[in-house]
Amino acid sequence: MENYKFYKDVKMTVWNRNYFSIEANNKEEALEILNTSINENLDTIQDEFEEEEYTPYSEYVLESSEYLPVEENNDCPTVEIYDNETGEILFQNGK
Repeated sequence: MENYKFYKDVKMTVWNRNYFSIEANNKEEALEILNTSINENLDTIQDEFEEEEYTPYSEYVLESSEYLPVEENNDCPTVEIYDNETGEILFQNGK
């Protein structure tokens, strides 16, 4: 008997934690700067506070990962099974 290999891709959601620092005279001032930045643009907040002496980094919070149902992905596939040799999609859920 031969052994045939396949692989499965599964779409998940996961939190990504980004570390950064804020230069300020004290923590209260740092929080004020942070609050102002949050109100202006939350998406770029880490970019605003990058400094040479502190290298920001991020990590996936793996314990937060959850399977993404097809219904929450506009009915697009969230599971795909492939032929390992050819890379051909053999099965997918959703549309």
